[in-house]
Amino acid sequence: MKKSSKTNWPAARSTKSVGWINMNEVSGFLLYSAYFAWKRKIESTLLPHDLTHVQFMLLMTLGFLKKDGADVSQNDLAKFLSFDVTMTSQVLRALEKRGLLKRSQKEGDERSKFSELTDAGVSKIQGAAKDLLAAEESFFVSLGENKPGFDEHLRGILQQQIADAA
Repeated sequence: MKKSSKTNWPAARSTKSVGWINMNEVSGFLLYSAYFAWKRKIESTLLPHDLTHVQFMLLMTLGFLKKDGADVSQNDLAKFLSFDVTMTSQVLRALEKRGLLKRSQKEGDERSKFSELTDAGVSKIQGAAKDLLAAEESFFVSLGENKPGFDEHLRGILQQQIADAA
């Protein structure tokens, strides 16, 4: 009988090395594998809300950055999320057509587009965020009481990468 792929991924796999590398001891491979498993869960969670992960991230980040009433440009969003500016513009345009946000230009700054959530966008994000948080909790349940430490390690890795890039 063939084993289920769920019991064969990746920690349950043989620890035999491939050449000189034991893939279960390569942090980058484990992070990569975990990321794609997490991404599949998040995308399936957002599907009933008719949102992609990128759309959700842009809407959620727009709401976060606008909470203090600041103007938020598409360049601000792209930079904050480390997204490509052109892709960000295309996705924001599609979200605007769906009525989830509105974009405008400021007088004297015609090249920059500024975005804000519509009521429909706020409603969409509120519903999706509840489901996303439940999916996150389910995905990371195996961390148990170690989750705060795990999150802290991830923040440390990100902060180091930002510092190294500066």
